Amino acid sequence: MPGKYPPQFKLDASHSQNGSSKESQSGHDSLLANAAKEYAGKDWHRIWEILENAGLGDQLLEVCDHIFHSGEWVMDAKAQRLGILDDFEYGVAGQKETQTGYVEVVVVDGKAGIRAMVPYGSAKGAHGGDVILNPHKTTTVLGRFIDVAAHDGDTQAAVDAESGTNYFRFQENFKVGENKGGGNVLSIEDWSWANNNAWLQAAVERGDVIRFVSNPMDLAHLLKDGESVQGGLTITGQELGVLINLGFAPHPETNLVCPIGDIPSSMIPDMWLLIADEVALSGALAQVGDKSHSGRFGENGTKPNHNPEVRKIRETGEVIATQTNFFESPSKCGKLAK
Repeated sequence: MPGKYPPQFKLDASHSQNGSSKESQSGHDSLLANAAKEYAGKDWHRIWEILENAGLGDQLLEVCDHIFHSGEWVMDAKAQRLGILDDFEYGVAGQKETQTGYVEVVVVDGKAGIRAMVPYGSAKGAHGGDVILNPHKTTTVLGRFIDVAAHDGDTQAAVDAESGTNYFRFQENFKVGENKGGGNVLSIEDWSWANNNAWLQAAVERGDVIRFVSNPMDLAHLLKDGESVQGGLTITGQELGVLINLGFAPHPETNLVCPIGDIPSSMIPDMWLLIADEVALSGALAQVGDKSHSGRFGENGTKPNHNPEVRKIRETGEVIATQTNFFESPSKCGKLAK
């Protein structure tokens, strides 16, 4: 195994190499024995391998406590990735139930830690990079279901891509509704704009972390014709209009929704304001279903709908499956079922 000894066991000139090696090995064995005892049945070995390879093996117990017990994660933007664990069970601060998904082992200023996340950004149509989850809040994702334009009009390729909200609804740690330490994506059998609006406004009222996973600066994601509100708004466009009417907008530099007053006016496209006006004038803003805390989009979050749906390509009449579970494992990125 690379990096045989953790940093605190480096040889000192005042000790003989043999004696120091024995002391080092003893500390190493004690560390692993404590981990095996304290975290029996947990997959701590995978954490150890990443930390040891980075020369941070001595921090194993502290990192294990964060992931298995306290549920406290590193949220520092300066964190650097050491490795990713998939299909990993992790704890969430203040929650009895655990989550399963991707966990990133990171380091900040020499101190190791963990955070739950979803790898994102390598596929066509993906925007904004990895989605970092929050142990104290629900993370809601907004964007196009699939991005056909990014795949040169190939609908099936867009469906198969690891991008858009279609990708997130197959992540094990995503639900529909409140889901602290995990994500929230809208995928329901009885979709309607009223339900969509209720889902979104419930996320705003909860104080969710809201992240755009399609580029909100690209008008093709907001306008059906990509040019004007007169051509109609996409669902993503309507969601943006609702947010602006509620006093929020995605910050162009982070893709995270924040109070619109926190964004320099020079960074807010005029089209966003026209979209907000259209949503208010059309009555779409007022079409709201049950958004109560105890309602379907509230505290009792449910698993996203995975039932198949089909659509036809208008020009050819070809039937495309747009809601099939393409992933052989819900949390595995880059491993599509063949």
